[in-house]
Amino acid sequence: MKISDNNLLRFVIIIFSTFTLLINCSGGDGDSSGGNNQSSEITVNVTSLSFGEVFEMEHSLSQSIEVGGSDILSSIEISVSHNFEVSLNNTTFDSQVSLNDGTLTTVYVRFSPQDGSIGFLNGTLTIQ
Repeated sequence: MKISDNNLLRFVIIIFSTFTLLINCSGGDGDSSGGNNQSSEITVNVTSLSFGEVFEMEHSLSQSIEVGGSDILSSIEISVSHNFEVSLNNTTFDSQVSLNDGTLTTVYVRFSPQDGSIGFLNGTLTIQ
């Protein structure tokens, strides 16, 4: 699926029926002065991820998505909300990662519910 400049894509990822992760993708690398006709594009290959049931203070197995782009003028920033983590090496996880260019890259996502995170949870993964 492809995201063009200044468009926002949201799709719901079902995580074991009670957990939901929204992925937001947005462009924005183009020159807003109108002098640049180049159109940046971010590509994401995922439509759904399933993390299964996860206990508080533990981590799900990671799931991978592929993110890349064309005509990217700066880095691609990927961040997640509370209770989720991302990684570029499937070892070191954090709340955000950066891709230096538009090269197609595997990004790992895991569900990591914190203390008190019980019931229906929503999260957001943002790519811009």
